[in-house]
Amino acid sequence: MTSPDADWIREQLDRIAVKLRNHYGTTSGITGMALGVDMWWASTLQLAEIPYTAHIPFPEQPDPWRTRNPEAVAEWKRLRALAADERMYGTLDGLTGDARKRRAVQLLHKRNDGMLAATDAVVAVWQRGKREGGTYSALVKAHQAGKPVVLVDIRSRFVTVPSPRRLAQLLHPERPVPLPLPLPS
Repeated sequence: MTSPDADWIREQLDRIAVKLRNHYGTTSGITGMALGVDMWWASTLQLAEIPYTAHIPFPEQPDPWRTRNPEAVAEWKRLRALAADERMYGTLDGLTGDARKRRAVQLLHKRNDGMLAATDAVVAVWQRGKREGGTYSALVKAHQAGKPVVLVDIRSRFVTVPSPRRLAQLLHPERPVPLPLPLPS
């Protein structure tokens, strides 16, 4: 992600948080505490004075960042401490190699499922067309659950709340959309 993209995304998250608070009465938020957008969202919620729950897949989440991005680890710890509440989904303690990787993926999905179960609506930053990874998986599940989605589309630099039909088209463009049949007269 380029710096201009990151700047644009952060501006949109700030705007969305204030609008959710001021116009829709949002009183709490949720973050997955992943490096990047999740941590930006936590910071945005904190600055907008919206209490948030940190959904942490495992306490070792920031470990891979320690050598290449120690500032991110410090920010993760700061945002974790500022959270109004915390939900932990498991641990990687004692696991190595492939077993550790498999368990991490399981807990990341469990975290995403927990966030979806705990929310009434979803704010998602997604690169339209990307059909893999946690954000795509969470968007598919949010759509299946009928949750409204505030979609921050990186590619088009557009923020929208797509209808369920439009979200289905965005998530699965290869599937034909049935045309409504005319009612018999």
